Amino acid sequence: MYIEAWVIWLIPLIGSFIAYGIAKRKKSYAGYFSVGISIVCFFLSLKILYDIFTSTLPLPYQDTFNLFYGFGVTYLEFGILIDEFSIFIITIIAFISILVFFYSLGYMHEEIDLGRYWFWMNLSLGSMFLLVLSNNFIEMILLFLMISLCNWGLISFWYKKTDPSPVPGFDTEGKYNRHCGTKALITTFIAGCFMEVAIILLRFATMNSFAQPTFNFLALSENNFWVIELLNAGLLPLFSILMISSLLAKSAQFPFHDWLPESTAGPITTSTLIHSVTTINIGVYILGRFFLINFNLYSLSGASEFSLLFEIAMICGLITIILTSFYGIVERDLKRILAFSTSNQMGYIFFIFGVAGLYLNYSAFVAGVLYILAHSIFKSLLFLSSGLIIRSTGIKNVYEMGSLRKYMKKTYILMMIGTFSMVGIPPLVGYLSIQLLISEIFVLPPWITVLFIGTFFLTNLYIFRMIGLIFFGTESEKIKKIEIMEKTHKNTAMMTVPLIILAILSIILVFFYPTIINFISGSILLDISFNKLFYFLSNTLLSIGTYIIVALIIVGFIITYPFYFTRKISPHAITSKYIIRDIHKILKKRVVFNPLYYSFHRGINKLGNAMKNFHLSLDKLYHSIGQGINKLGNAMKNFHLSLDKFYYRLAYSVRRSGDSIRKFHTGKINLNLLYYIISILFSLIIIYVLVRLS
Repeated sequence: MYIEAWVIWLIPLIGSFIAYGIAKRKKSYAGYFSVGISIVCFFLSLKILYDIFTSTLPLPYQDTFNLFYGFGVTYLEFGILIDEFSIFIITIIAFISILVFFYSLGYMHEEIDLGRYWFWMNLSLGSMFLLVLSNNFIEMILLFLMISLCNWGLISFWYKKTDPSPVPGFDTEGKYNRHCGTKALITTFIAGCFMEVAIILLRFATMNSFAQPTFNFLALSENNFWVIELLNAGLLPLFSILMISSLLAKSAQFPFHDWLPESTAGPITTSTLIHSVTTINIGVYILGRFFLINFNLYSLSGASEFSLLFEIAMICGLITIILTSFYGIVERDLKRILAFSTSNQMGYIFFIFGVAGLYLNYSAFVAGVLYILAHSIFKSLLFLSSGLIIRSTGIKNVYEMGSLRKYMKKTYILMMIGTFSMVGIPPLVGYLSIQLLISEIFVLPPWITVLFIGTFFLTNLYIFRMIGLIFFGTESEKIKKIEIMEKTHKNTAMMTVPLIILAILSIILVFFYPTIINFISGSILLDISFNKLFYFLSNTLLSIGTYIIVALIIVGFIITYPFYFTRKISPHAITSKYIIRDIHKILKKRVVFNPLYYSFHRGINKLGNAMKNFHLSLDKLYHSIGQGINKLGNAMKNFHLSLDKFYYRLAYSVRRSGDSIRKFHTGKINLNLLYYIISILFSLIIIYVLVRLS
């Protein structure tokens, strides 16, 4: 047994309960304890990497336990799987969690209910570790649902708030937060239901092909009989649709993308964890895992039957990119803009993984994995920077900000680095990831290639708009009325440290990309020679992708500059005209998909109310029947009491009669004979009288 792989997820799971208990005695200690947990987990991930690079731990490595037998299954498997993909994702999660937890020490310092906060944060972290290390679908779906529950706890964390709701239709902010958590829970649990049905189909296929149900990833990747079984039964398309639907919903992709903007209702730290390394990455991770299964099957048999699954991933990813870009362009809430950008960036990964699976292109898979790394870094940087802005100003609406670079210089510089990384300015980490994406899409039809490249222009538009509205232009009236100084707020320095680390990573990580690419591709040779690094960077910088990226950045900046940086042209002058006005309204209200969710939600509520009324009617009926039975019981009780009284009185009368008669029975013969003679005489007298009268 490789103990590090078990301890890395077990520590935060157990620590979640310990942190809750510690917070009951001393709130701040629970935070320090949780930061310590995240640091230990990161060092454990480094230890695993060290063992891999020193060939102490051969890959893939698997530990498995058979828990129990029965329920139509020969055994239920519980285990861990370590390969290049899983340990790479684990290391990212562990490192980002340290920064988010450390940031929380300052951001959540004045929060009252810190025990509940650290419980959900640690539980979410441990569940994510175990999900990534899972070696089978049964274990994965259980963790899939566990993280959905953690999302609910984190998103609706401020459910007790009594401030006015920021959204119409809710009395208080607490009720709105509860609604947001419930919306995320419902959507992601529906995703879990899709996967559960797919797993049932997988059980049917493996039962017939392996002679026992098999859900292990390595076993499934070494034998394609289960795929043939699904194909022959005509269930392969259904399996593909169910599986990809669950992943699309979990990663907020079209048509399940509308839950993610509401996920920002919680603290900025919970949003950062959800949007950068935990929940939102689950869908792309499982899709990547499925690509590896499919790629291995193709290597063995020369056939790939999951083209439908990867086609849907590619199409839905592309639609999500376009749709969420337009949502980001019209959104006013800072946290929601970043939420739309998260869904948008996940769309790129779904698209490139779809290309990888459709064309069985391993280098496209590597490009997608590296984009997960880049996104985790710049999205954490952007979210945590926005937390400083909201904390310092108390404002979330970007139109109520303006010219903040004069007051928040550090935050401005750090957020600009995150923005530059996201749009792909060389040589930041985001640039290399975008460059790798573009280099892998030229196998597609030309119109899809052009459309995909054009989406980067849309991304540039909404992110430059956000930056222009926050840091440039003139100050809003609200900004003029409040004092904004980064140094005047408690714990700002503590909260700035993680941002500086993320900014430095965005700059220097480029020098490790060749080694990272080799590692994900299956090579464990730690080669970071200057010549190879120079060759890699020079080829990348001089490639056609670089010119495309830079051109799109320049065009996006030129278009947004007069609208949002100098404010010489009002966006309202364009959005209020003709068909653009109607399109703007549709995008702002998220017409079609958001109303569909609420229609479904209202339908569920009506069904729930109908069931409630039905149960109330049943309760009334049962109550009436109970009352009737109670009355009948009382009547029977009274009847029995009357009988008891009658029997008691009858017995009493008989006893008294017996006592009276007993006096005549003395046991003396002479006296009894006298009584007998007197009786005869008395009888004769009566007879005589009666005869005379007649």
